[in-house]
Amino acid sequence: MSKTDGCVFCGAQANITGEHLWSKWFSNMVGLQIYTVIRKDSEGKERTRQSENLDSKSKVVCGKCNNGWISKLESKTKSVIQDMVASCQQTTLSSRDVTTIAEFTFLKAVIAEHSQNNRSPFFSFPERDTFRKTLELPAGFQMWLASLPIQHGIFKTFYLVAPQNPPGRFEINVFTYGLGHLEINVFTYGLGHLVIQASTCRWTKKRNKQFAPPPHLTQAREWCPISIAAFPVPRDRLLWPPSVHMGRELIDRYAQRWKDVVPEWIEHR
Repeated sequence: MSKTDGCVFCGAQANITGEHLWSKWFSNMVGLQIYTVIRKDSEGKERTRQSENLDSKSKVVCGKCNNGWISKLESKTKSVIQDMVASCQQTTLSSRDVTTIAEFTFLKAVIAEHSQNNRSPFFSFPERDTFRKTLELPAGFQMWLASLPIQHGIFKTFYLVAPQNPPGRFEINVFTYGLGHLEINVFTYGLGHLVIQASTCRWTKKRNKQFAPPPHLTQAREWCPISIAAFPVPRDRLLWPPSVHMGRELIDRYAQRWKDVVPEWIEHR
């Protein structure tokens, strides 16, 4: 199920196709074996199925988008992250490489958000349409990179409204980020050894939107050894993986880490 019967990027109503949750090249890389796919609905109920490949799709994009700019972005991203997905050997990423990963992550974040019908979209259609045309990321978008010592597929997204009382009032989207209510939509994505998390903060008050840029999130210190702040690009070159790999037991905690966001993690720029 999806939030719309049309393409989430261009609005086309015809020729709606299935977009792979995990990129097809990744499924081909890991090959045929028995995979256990666990999906949770908005109420936390789990559905489990077994498959010979990672073939999960979401019918939320049209054939023109899927076979056009999306395919080009997938190919460009594959050339950047393929070795990272396959192994944990040290990789040097240029600022352009990091931006490419961020663009790919936002694409998957939108797919994730529209794969469920439990709430209205966080990202507006003008934001999605602009991304389709220019690959421009929405204001307030951030991204972190982590690693796993074993290959794993992760596709986690959740939404919550947490009562907070920091100064201002904004919403956070994370494909995984207050005064009053903090709205959070978290997206965490894993292919093989690579783990990506993205967040987007936004103000809910019109006055703040007009006069203040979106707040900036800073991860808690405990996450710094295993999670690299990658976007906005902090430097010309970035080394991956981080100094410590994430254990499988931390995946769920990492995916939901912003639900307990505190004022000290929010930087007003």
